[in-house]
Amino acid sequence: MDNTFSKSGLFVRTADVKRPFKMSLEGFAGAGKSFTMAQVVLGVWLAEGKKKKVVLQDTEDAAKFFVTLFGKHGLLEGENFFVTPSRSLGDFGKILKLCEDEDAIYCIDTVTHLHENMVQEYLTRNNRTKLVLQDYMVVKPMWKDLFSTPYVRARCHIFFTGRAAWEYGMEEN
Repeated sequence: MDNTFSKSGLFVRTADVKRPFKMSLEGFAGAGKSFTMAQVVLGVWLAEGKKKKVVLQDTEDAAKFFVTLFGKHGLLEGENFFVTPSRSLGDFGKILKLCEDEDAIYCIDTVTHLHENMVQEYLTRNNRTKLVLQDYMVVKPMWKDLFSTPYVRARCHIFFTGRAAWEYGMEEN
C-alpha cells in the first residue's frame, strides 16, 4: 500500500482533531430559541461531566430563565455559570478569548443585538443615521472579521440565537 499521502504531512486523522460544538438558532420572537439553546447547552455540559464553566452574553434580559433552569442541575451563577448583560461586539471578542482559555461553553442570546450595536457605532462614527448601499462593503467585512470568523474558528463550544425579522425598505426616485 502506498503511504505517499500519509507521509506528506498535509493530512490529519479526523478522529484526532478536537472540534468544538457550534450551534446557532434563528427565529421570530417567542419561537423558543433561548429555551432550545439552554436545553442543548445543559445537555452538552452534563454529557461532558459537569466540569466546564458556562458563560452567557445576555442581550435579551433572559438570564433569570437560564439561572433557574441551570441551577436545578448544578450550574450556579457566580460559581460555574457567569452572565454579562453586554450588547457589545468588542466584549464578544474578550469573552470568547476567556472561554477559549478556560475551555468554557459560550452562549449569546441574541447575536442580533451585537450586529445592531456594531452598525450603530459605524453610523455614529460616520455621522449618519442610516446605511446606504455602499456601507455594506464596509459593514459586512467588519462583521466577518469581528464575529463570523472568530465564531467559526473558536476553540470552545459556542451557541447563539439570532432574531428573525421582516425588513422592508423604502425606495424613492
